[in-house]
Amino acid sequence: MRRNKTYNGLGGLSSHASSMISSLKSNFRKRDLSLLKGSKTKTSFGKIDSNKKATPHQLKIIKESLQKENIKKLKRNTILFIFAMIILIYCIGFLKF
Repeated sequence: MRRNKTYNGLGGLSSHASSMISSLKSNFRKRDLSLLKGSKTKTSFGKIDSNKKATPHQLKIIKESLQKENIKKLKRNTILFIFAMIILIYCIGFLKF
């Protein structure tokens, strides 16, 4: 019977052992980090250029709108959480008695 070169005599465990060995070998290889580095070119999305700057007045308006939006989300999430807790307490009380 012919065996492959990763056979270690452990029967069904040979595939597990060989996969662990190959995983360890791949972990020790040097990686090409140039693929992970960001692009140094100017990015643009359609007709919108990403290098535009906002005036202080525009930043203030954006900040205020984000704060209002966050307050709305917080209120909605709080109301949903309280509603869910009330339903949960009601169900637990109904099942208890």
